[in-house]
This record gives sequence, C-alpha cells and structure tokens, in this order.
Amino acid sequence: MLNNIIFSLNIVLPLVLLAAIGYGAKRVGLVSDGFLKGGNKVIFYLAIPATLFNSLYATNLGEIFDPGFVGFVAIWTITSFAIIWLLTWLALRKHHPTIISAWVNGAHRGNLAMLGLPLLISILGEGDYAAKVAMAAAIIIPLYNIQTILLLTVTNSDGQAKLGNDVAGDYVLPGKSRRTKNVIARVTTIQKPRAIRPEAIQRCKFPINANIHFLGNLALGIIKNPPIIGVALGLAAATLGISLPTIAEQTIGSLAALTIPLALLCLGGAMTFKGFDTNFKFALTSGLIKVVALPIVTIALAAALGFRGNDLTILMILHGVPTAVGSYVMLAEMGGNTYVAGTNIMLTTVLSAFTLSLLIFVFRTAGIIL
Repeated sequence: MLNNIIFSLNIVLPLVLLAAIGYGAKRVGLVSDGFLKGGNKVIFYLAIPATLFNSLYATNLGEIFDPGFVGFVAIWTITSFAIIWLLTWLALRKHHPTIISAWVNGAHRGNLAMLGLPLLISILGEGDYAAKVAMAAAIIIPLYNIQTILLLTVTNSDGQAKLGNDVAGDYVLPGKSRRTKNVIARVTTIQKPRAIRPEAIQRCKFPINANIHFLGNLALGIIKNPPIIGVALGLAAATLGISLPTIAEQTIGSLAALTIPLALLCLGGAMTFKGFDTNFKFALTSGLIKVVALPIVTIALAAALGFRGNDLTILMILHGVPTAVGSYVMLAEMGGNTYVAGTNIMLTTVLSAFTLSLLIFVFRTAGIIL
C-alpha cells in the first residue's frame, strides 16, 4: 500500500509543485503578466499541438483504434453535459441565467490539453496509449467548444446572459472590457461584483443574426484550433506513413517537452484569491461535481460497460482534471459569469491535487494502473 501511495504522490505532486512555483514567482515579481500571456500563447499554439502530433505520429492506427472506446467518449461527453445542464436548471432555475451557465461549464468542461494529457503521459508513458489519449482529446475538445457556445446561446435567448461585461447583472467583474486578448493571464482573479444598472437592461437584446454570425465564427475557430490541427496532422502522418527528418522530429519533440512545465507555471502564476462572497458556493459545488462526482460516475459507467485497465485510467483522468482555463475566455466573450467561472477554475485546480492523487492511489491498489 505504501508503494501505491508513493506512486500516486510521484505522479501528482510534481505537477502541483510546478503550479506552486509559478504562483510564487508571480507574487515576488519574477514573472510578469506579459510572461503569462506569452507563455499561454506558446502552450496553445506550439507546445500542445506538438504534443498531440507526437502522440499520433508514426503510430499504427489500425492497431490502436478502438471504435467502442471512441464511441463511448463521444456519447458520454454529450450525455453527461445534457444531464448536468438539466439537473442544474432544475436546482438553480430561480437564479440568474449566467449563474446556471457558469455552473454547468465549471462542472463539466475539463482542462485536457494543459493537465489531462501531461498527466496521462506521466502515468502511461509515450506509446499506443498516448495516441489513444490524443484521439480522445480530438473528440472531446471540439465538443466542449460546441457545448459551451450552445449553453451560452440558449441562456442568451432570454436576453439576460448576453449583457456584456459592463451590464452582467449582479455577477460582473468591475473594470473588465469586452476585449479578451489578455484574459487568460487573469483567469482566476476574484473580485467583488457590482450591482446591475437599471438602464443596462434596455441593452440586453442579442439579435438572431449576431448569434448565427458568432456560431459561424465558432465553427471556423474549431477548424483552425491549433490542438485540433496538431491531431489532424498527426493522424495524416500516421495514416500516410510519412517519416519526418530527424531534425524535424527533434524540434517537435523539444516543443512538446515545454507543455508540462510551462503550462503549470503559467497556470500557477495566473491564480489569485481575494476572499469569499455569497457566490462562492456556486463555484465550490460545481467544482466538487467536476473533480469528484463526474470521474466517479464515468468510471462506474465505463466499468459496467466492460472497459478495463488503462482505458479506465484514461477516462478517469480525462473527466477528473480541473475546469479548463480556456473556458473562461468563451464565457467572457459571450457575456457569461466570469466571477463564478474564475473562482471555479481556482478551486478545481487546488482540489484536483487531492482528488486525482486519491483516484490514482485507488486505481493502483486495485491493479488497474500497472
């Protein structure tokens, strides 16, 4: 049992310590907001696509492709989102619609690229299972984007969610503009909300044409999404049997090696906490669903359907990682509740250090992780 505890801590604690170092470096002025902004761009546009490409490149897809696993990932991602949305609406329908959208998003959308993939590679290593993870990510990431936009668009139909950062009810961060190019660096900054101005209600309507235009841009954005491009190129190389020169392989490998340390340093540096308020409970409860209930239900369902071994490990990590940092950007862009969303990201990042360690320990003890 002691060996299993040590195994679990060896997997999770290095990631937690990297985030803690990032947090400390930002507090003492060792890194700036500019570093965090640039670092996140490097991760998103270069490191993560390189990691996903490497996971698929030179892989025999015929041997690793599992239609049952891929089908489960797709169906469960859609079904779990629908269930969480329905239950949230039933429980919180008397609250502001932006609370509901932030709660659903925080309880379902995981940080696959920055934490899920690195963590699984640490557990399973490079190889066929890494390629399986990349294929799962290629399904889940676009679905997450579509689900978030659908969630916010439906709440917008009431003319209540699309208020903009200057009119978002009782849940707006003061002093935030509609521009989101610097939003990731301050993703978990928690500030006191301000009350809605009555005259702002008159500006809440969001035309159907604007919705259609935004959805079109979203579809284009998904196609142009760097992680998705990395997966597509990796699949193409594997399918066509393309072999890259050694120089190219080593360059891509070096970029991929940046993912874990740089992502966690930036994540830790972006975290701040400025106290509790009445909306803290929404972030906490949605966070507990994300890092406790969702992975447990996923594991139980997958096991009942016959999945075993490392397939369960992949599903456990994919659904047990903290809420995605990038989801904050989409909520901010569409007038979502950035206050609850930011708090949720901070809480799930901290809580997952304990929940993932416990889940890995249980899986190791049960012989699922070898």
